[in-house]
Amino acid sequence: MAILCIDAGTTLIKSVLFDDSGKELLVASRDTFVVNPAPGLSEQDMNAVWQSVVETCKEIIAQTQLPIDAISVTAQGDGAWMIDAQGNPIGNAVLWNDGRASVEIDSWEKEGILDKAFRINGSLTSLGLPNAIIKWFSKNDPQALDKASSVLTCGSWIYFKLTGVIGQHVSEASAPWIDITNKSMSKELIELYGLTEYAGKIPAVLTNPQSQLSVRASHEIGITTETPVVMSPYDILATATGSGAISDGDAFVILGTTICPGIVIKNLHLNGEVAGLNLVTGEKDTYLRALPTLTGTSALTWAMESLNYSTVDEIGTAASTAKPGAGGVIFLPYLSGAGERAPFLDSRAQASLHGITNSTTREDIARAVYEALAHVIRECLETTKTPVKQLAISGGGARSDFWCQLIADVVGVPTTRTSDSQVGAKGALMYAGVSIGKFSSLSQASQALVSQSDTFTPTSDLIEFYSAHHKEFVSLRKKIQPTWSH
Repeated sequence: MAILCIDAGTTLIKSVLFDDSGKELLVASRDTFVVNPAPGLSEQDMNAVWQSVVETCKEIIAQTQLPIDAISVTAQGDGAWMIDAQGNPIGNAVLWNDGRASVEIDSWEKEGILDKAFRINGSLTSLGLPNAIIKWFSKNDPQALDKASSVLTCGSWIYFKLTGVIGQHVSEASAPWIDITNKSMSKELIELYGLTEYAGKIPAVLTNPQSQLSVRASHEIGITTETPVVMSPYDILATATGSGAISDGDAFVILGTTICPGIVIKNLHLNGEVAGLNLVTGEKDTYLRALPTLTGTSALTWAMESLNYSTVDEIGTAASTAKPGAGGVIFLPYLSGAGERAPFLDSRAQASLHGITNSTTREDIARAVYEALAHVIRECLETTKTPVKQLAISGGGARSDFWCQLIADVVGVPTTRTSDSQVGAKGALMYAGVSIGKFSSLSQASQALVSQSDTFTPTSDLIEFYSAHHKEFVSLRKKIQPTWSH
């Protein structure tokens, strides 16, 4: 048995072949490119994304004699990937980190719409979500919106190209379209957003997101049309699942283009703080409380370039030589042109360095960047109001032992790292295994397929220090926040 899992990220598309035991057999990847036609705008060529999927799948098929028992798809979430009635893109996809809808978000916030929607939906609408982007198009480019038959996401675009079926996974619909208590599309929410006339462009939630490979896709990829194609959750949920976060109380953080901490919960708290997302997992009576930020590992790239280091590994090594507290330097890491969306929403959010003196070193500043991102993780987890006993870390940043240990020290709980290199694809494998009947539940799939390879225990001497440092970090951000402006 072999399952081909497609993991379509923002900057990299991967296809991964797993055997029956969950072992990674083959990996093929292609870089993808984000287009920035103007400051704050973030787009991708939809056809180029699909072509990269085809190329990686064909590369895998060319290297194996194993029959492919299923294809499973996970991808970057949110955004607006619009197609016409013939299934062709009407233009570039607008991505999850696009900032064009700031006026719409600010207006909804002032009118109390975001708060009302959260009480129904459990998720805070932010820049880059499809409702905000559709609203922007309705005001600024209604002709383009009129051409659109469906407003997809990256995952549902790839699934459509593979199967010809238009629809979305319930995890994607969780924010912003569904009433999370009954897991169904909400007319009330669509009315709240002022999008009733565009309701027909919102893809239906697929109750059993499995179909067969279309004839056209079969010819393009080289796999038989009898192959089942499973639409797995989008990357946040797939990666959390692949890291082992399955049961109530399991916490996780994804160190990727976005840093996304969160925790699996059984009980929704729709009357609490309006922040982050609550996603339907597909596992009975569980939800994923996730707080995806807008700035992740890109902050390390920015610091690397700004401080004149050659690689991210080099800046990590430099940061590890500085003392805890970074010589008094505190970095506010809100570098995205779209501001920030978790653990607070502010389209004006900006990055800044504080506490620099003549004695400040490059190493201090490098460490301050890593510490800042760790503080963001802690603040997000504290926002969930759920005790965290252990934290499963995944994503590209998880390769750094230094960062994993620093997160353990700052958050104050042990952090674990899986033995898998393709954690999002592993989550897609687990969902496919349940969908085709190999496993009865995600819990059973997790027990069979996920193993932890490393644990980082908080340094006892630093727990109290970083608790105080965290309060200082949050206090500084709240003091600076009123000064942010575009």
